[in-house]
Amino acid sequence: MWDISAGVELKILNGHTKPVTSVAFSQNGKQIVSGSRDKSVRVWDTYSGAELKILKGHTNYVNSVAFSNNGTQIVSGSHDKSVRLWDVVSGVELKILNRHTKPVTSVAFSSDGAQIVSGFDDKSIRVWDASSGVELKALNGHTRSVTSVAFSNDGTKILSGSGDKSVQVWDAINHIHATWTCDIDNWVVSIPNKDRLMWVPKHILLAYPNTTLIISQQNIAYMDFQGCQIGPNWAQSYAPLQ
Repeated sequence: MWDISAGVELKILNGHTKPVTSVAFSQNGKQIVSGSRDKSVRVWDTYSGAELKILKGHTNYVNSVAFSNNGTQIVSGSHDKSVRLWDVVSGVELKILNRHTKPVTSVAFSSDGAQIVSGFDDKSIRVWDASSGVELKALNGHTRSVTSVAFSNDGTKILSGSGDKSVQVWDAINHIHATWTCDIDNWVVSIPNKDRLMWVPKHILLAYPNTTLIISQQNIAYMDFQGCQIGPNWAQSYAPLQ
């Protein structure tokens, strides 16, 4: 643990017997959780550095850990393909969330603690009800392993990073994400295959994923190609803004 201002090392927390893969503070900063390749999740007192709990249950190394905002629960994801929910005070394993055939790479709570999001080596993202353990939605869009997931502070969006070199933003309410984006040449391209859908001149600033004139809140696009020109006469199909 380090002091940010001074850059001074404050404490070394020793206890794990294999490399530590993930760490996180509780919201009030009083506790630390760590996950390790020794298959354990450990809870530490921030001020004394004392080890408070060892949470055992995973059968392969732990890849990701996180506290709920109220500090009462911990979620962990492991190479054993499971997401596990723990009670911080008792150290009791509350739930095992199993729906995957590949390792769990990243986990996070929503700010209200009602939902959990997890990323997997099978390219998918899964959203869970933290209370019941029920899977609410599987989000598919990445073409390689998902490496990191997070909720926005207001709980309306999910952010995911992947080995496919993309960062994707998802609607956490309706569990959808943008299916297109705009490249540097003003081509509207599909996600993730980057197929060219249409070209928009720079003067017409419509080619952005948050433009409601192209993509509605219902994720449906209506385009009128009545005046479309193909080939050398394409420029006749629009007039630059004055």
